[in-house]
Formats: sequence, structure tokens, C-alpha cells
Amino acid sequence: MSEYGLIRTSIRGEKTVNQDAVRFLEYGDLLVLCLADGVGSAPMSRTGAKAACRAVMDTVRRSRKESIPLSSTDIVHRWEDILDRKGLVASDCQTTSSFVIVNRGSRRISTGHVGDCRIAVKTDGRFFDVYEEKDFLNETDALGGRKRQAYRMSSMDYEEDYSVMIVSDGIGDELEEDSLPLLLDYFKETYSRFPVRERNYRLSLEVRSALGTKNGDDKSIICLWKD
Repeated sequence: MSEYGLIRTSIRGEKTVNQDAVRFLEYGDLLVLCLADGVGSAPMSRTGAKAACRAVMDTVRRSRKESIPLSSTDIVHRWEDILDRKGLVASDCQTTSSFVIVNRGSRRISTGHVGDCRIAVKTDGRFFDVYEEKDFLNETDALGGRKRQAYRMSSMDYEEDYSVMIVSDGIGDELEEDSLPLLLDYFKETYSRFPVRERNYRLSLEVRSALGTKNGDDKSIICLWKD
């Protein structure tokens, strides 16, 4: 039986395609969660979002294999390289990008984000809300934007317990900050009781029921907890 629980879903909004991407990787003692939200005005934002998740995963693997620190610059360069190999221009593929890495060996959690996806982390009763407010112009920082972005990175340790979550702004904009620790507890307590094969389907139904008419954005979430 796995020592962790995982749920994830991505629901298309009012646009013809889902511009979000959600990925999970178990790599040795690392658990890696990625969520990217393509910028609606960019014509290839869905491709940019998928490339952002791949760039994080590729860079994490390289970092572990070569025993080098994980670098924001390396992730961005890898994203640009993926797009270049496809013959795409970065400005056409703008996307936000967020990740969480749980290192079960060192019991350390690392986060990184560009843009306004929301990251929530709870460790041994402590809560961390990793979130970038939009400025007064309502502009979202994004990979491929007017200036090259760097991931804002942070880390925290855990001793026995953790829960982590990333949500796109289609969900995050509807959540009150005070509700996030309770939501993490709810997901762990509720979905741990369901068979693994049913969890994502049940989550999708719950998100549609709770937020389906709230806004027209794509709604994506990935949540991980220690069993």
C-alpha cells in the first residue's frame, strides 16, 4: 500500500480547450506535483502549460541524477528549449507554472511558482499559503511574458505529517484564505476512505457541483497527503 494519498482533476471552463495542465511524478524518494495554467490571450497557451509541467519534471530528474541544486533558471531554460524544438515562440505559449516537491528522504518540501496559481502546504499542524497577488493592473506573471520570469521558490521541513495542494485560479479565486487548512484536512479525511480508483472521479464531481457555475475559467487541482 502506498504511503501517500493523491487526488487530481482538471475541468474545462467556457473555452473550447482546457488550457490547464496537471502532472504528478514519483521519482525515488521524491514526489513532484505540477500545475500550469495557460494564459487565455496566448494562442498556444495549452502547449505552454504542458511544456511547463514537463520542464519541471525533466529538471527535477536532472537535478537528482547529477546531484545539483534545483534551479529556477534551469527550469525556464528547459521550458524555452521544449518550445523551440517545436518551432514555437514563447510569447505565444504564455503560462503560469507551480510545483511542489516532497522529499521523503530529507523530509523537506520545496515549492516554486510563477503567476497566480495557489499552493497550500500543511506540515505537522503548521500552515503555509504560497500565493502571488495580482498587481493593480490585474496582470499575471507568466512564462513567456514581457520579461523573463524566475520561479519564486521556498521550502519548509516536516517531521511526521504533510498535506499539499495546488489549485489554478479558477478554483483559487473562489477560496477564502482561512478555508485552505480546513480544505486540506477535508480532502485527506474524506478521500482516504475511497478506493484509489474512485478518487479522481469523485473529486471531479465535487468540483463541478461546488464551482461549476462560479466562473468560466478552467478548474484544476492536485492534492497530496501522507497516509
